[in-house]
Amino acid sequence: MSAALDLRCFEPHELEPASNPKPRRQRQRKPVSTRACPEGASRGVDVGRMAVEIAKLVVAWSSRFAKDLDREDLVQETTLAILRRNPMPSAFDPTRGSFGRYVTMVARNVAGHLRHKRDRHEAAATAELHLARLSRARVCDPYAAETTVAAVLDRRRALAILEGGAS
Repeated sequence: MSAALDLRCFEPHELEPASNPKPRRQRQRKPVSTRACPEGASRGVDVGRMAVEIAKLVVAWSSRFAKDLDREDLVQETTLAILRRNPMPSAFDPTRGSFGRYVTMVARNVAGHLRHKRDRHEAAATAELHLARLSRARVCDPYAAETTVAAVLDRRRALAILEGGAS
């Protein structure tokens, strides 16, 4: 049984919601254009000319935040991602941010994709290893083998969540 709040012990002015005398100031936001660059301006990044700068930025970022990934793969995939984004509205626009921030954003997305891909391959390899062990043990019940593999994959996902990753 829950105890009801006795409102008789409060004064009437205490029961009214508190008014905020000073309204919160709304942050002015720049309108987001659907185009990547203004009319007549070049769109995106000249990857051929900026390849060395992109590589330097990605290597510097990866030395702090992506130590677990191969730097050459990260540089290559980031460069390709920037090249793929050039015809899209998400291409680099100097009016919306600096070039270094843009490259860092793309590298962060690519690193997430590479980590996800690596984890997916590791989970598949673990499942194959357990299936091989079960087949060597001559398990007669295929349902038991499938259940064991599913439990292993669920355990890996739970460990990834507990360690701070997402699966």
